[in-house]
Amino acid sequence: MHVMLSMSRHFNIAKIKQLVGCSILFWNVRRKLRVSRRVEELYSKVCEILEENALTSKSVNGECEPWVVASRLRDHLLLPRERKDPLLWKKVEELVQEDSRVDRYPKLVKGESKVVWEWQVEGSLSASKLLTKRDVSKTKVNGNIDLSCQPRPTMKAELMEPHF
Repeated sequence: MHVMLSMSRHFNIAKIKQLVGCSILFWNVRRKLRVSRRVEELYSKVCEILEENALTSKSVNGECEPWVVASRLRDHLLLPRERKDPLLWKKVEELVQEDSRVDRYPKLVKGESKVVWEWQVEGSLSASKLLTKRDVSKTKVNGNIDLSCQPRPTMKAELMEPHF
């Protein structure tokens, strides 16, 4: 009887360990899927904003820069709690870096070296959609800074060598 009781306890402990292990595995898989979906969503928004910015810079007679500072875009798109997870934006940056439609280079902006992203493809399939969307609303950061139109400086800043 004592042996049966001991085996029963051992069996129950093993089942509990399996249940906990499966729960942890399930939680990790769900988290990875959620992060993956969010990365894809952010990447899509980045491409949309960059493409819209490129179209806007061409349509306003050179009054706007065709590029966007990557860190401003990050701060605009990420929720405050998401900014604490460096892996999320790193994955978005990897997708942007792999995208041949986007150029990534350092630039002096207000005296500081910043990484900027610039859309390179003209006549994209979504251009007409973006033009209509741009008329409806502008992409703004904190209601003050318009990402889709960054004024050109009066004196061109020198391009800096990449420090990758």
